[in-house]
Amino acid sequence: MLLSILAAPACAAGDLDLPVPGGFVAARAEATARLAGAEGAASEAEALVEMAALSLAEGLIPEGLSLVQAVDPAQLADPARHAALLAALRLADGTAPPDGTLPDDPLWDVLDRIRRGQETAADLAAAWDVLAGYPDPLASRLLLPLLEAAVEARRMPLAETMARRAEAMPELRRSGHLGYILGRAAELNGDLPAAFQAWNDAAALSDAGAQRARLALVGLGARTGTLTLDEQREMLRAMLPLWQGDALHREALDRLAAVEHALGDDLAALEVLAEVLSRWPGDTRASAEARALLQGWYGDAATRDLGALIAGHDRLDPRFGFFPGYDRQAEVYARRLSESGASGRAAAAFGTIRGRLEVLRRLGVQEVAPERIDALRLAEAEALLQGQQIEAAAALMETPFTAQDPGLRMRIDHLRRVIAARSGGALSPEETARLDAETQRLVAADRLAQGDWEGAKTLYMALWQAEALEVGDRMNLLLAAHRSGDDAVLASLAEAFPAMTDLPVWPQIGQQAAGPPPQVPMQRSQVREALEASAARLRALIPAPE
Repeated sequence: MLLSILAAPACAAGDLDLPVPGGFVAARAEATARLAGAEGAASEAEALVEMAALSLAEGLIPEGLSLVQAVDPAQLADPARHAALLAALRLADGTAPPDGTLPDDPLWDVLDRIRRGQETAADLAAAWDVLAGYPDPLASRLLLPLLEAAVEARRMPLAETMARRAEAMPELRRSGHLGYILGRAAELNGDLPAAFQAWNDAAALSDAGAQRARLALVGLGARTGTLTLDEQREMLRAMLPLWQGDALHREALDRLAAVEHALGDDLAALEVLAEVLSRWPGDTRASAEARALLQGWYGDAATRDLGALIAGHDRLDPRFGFFPGYDRQAEVYARRLSESGASGRAAAAFGTIRGRLEVLRRLGVQEVAPERIDALRLAEAEALLQGQQIEAAAALMETPFTAQDPGLRMRIDHLRRVIAARSGGALSPEETARLDAETQRLVAADRLAQGDWEGAKTLYMALWQAEALEVGDRMNLLLAAHRSGDDAVLASLAEAFPAMTDLPVWPQIGQQAAGPPPQVPMQRSQVREALEASAARLRALIPAPE
């Protein structure tokens, strides 16, 4: 029931008792004077409610909310009117009203059900009958949700009536929301050119409806095949900065991630999903999509070009470092680096994974087994040792390991023996025996390169005794024995491999063995090259033993 602003008699429970339009300035002045002259809390509360009703009628929603929320309903003769005003103002503001306080007419019930996503088709006409009598300032705040509900319900004659009223309001004519709704109506009527034109016009505006129109254009282009995937990606990327922080931003990100994936650019799709997860942490759908793409991308690490793998990982790692389960994918990357000889990068990658898991464990965010931390520290030390960073590997192994897994303990003990052996200290026969043949060969080559003739000779002799002395090892043993002055070993070599002394090049080899010892320790790559050269020379000159 609409009453004059000059009189506000008691009204039915739940009625808003809105003033009729016109003369707002004078009415506001009169209401302000009434508030200023109020005597007592009850009179002041009644004056505030009248001002709140006037604000609602004029579409001044924030002002009306602040006024009505300043009132103690207990001071009012009609508390139900206060509750109805509060509910209406909240609905007009797009927020949830208090339960059981809706104004007593179908419009506000329909608006509340629209907000909740519930069915409203049967009551739209009754709601429109109420809204049609409201003044433009208030009707402009409520009309578009009702119009959109009518369009989606395919109540096109009713929607056309509402649209005519909306188009007569200057503030709605400039609304992207109205443009989006008109485009949607055209789409439902099968008039795609009109839909495109309405959405294209609305997309140039700056409200939420404009963003909906932009998304609708991309959807229309995708459905009709008029936009390629590349063009969809370009449009989605362009619209992201224009509207952020709500469900429309999320929809644009979701669509962009899907398009990037369809284009085969899973790295870009993952970067988009990382942004989704940074704004909506723990989102189950985005988490599942990111986890699947991460597993697929790192799952191809073994066959992926190493440079591309490193570049891609450098894009993903800062974004997913603390994503649940990402440590396993990063470990795949680190092991590929280690297998490819990029030992420094591999050690750094293992260390980064370990550091993050230790942080998560200390903060109580994630349970991490001690064996997991120990295995990563061991892998980091192995990579350091692979890269000849023996001191760094030794320092890393000094921290006590807590894992009780027998297999892991064996690897830890073995690596400690290798580090001790390659650090240059003397090895007992027992320590030497605990090294496998390949490790003995590497340690012997290190000793040889450092001029530790006795150490190298001892290790090569152990290989010989274990019947693991390869062709290249014989030459190195010869060098070590000659330099250490061990005539007995030279004699044993000559006896076991007589062809070595019968070759025409023996004097040259002897002269090479008698050359000055290296003054600077050789790099591991140089050691391997020397070994390979020696082996090739011997294979060419020495017949294989029977």
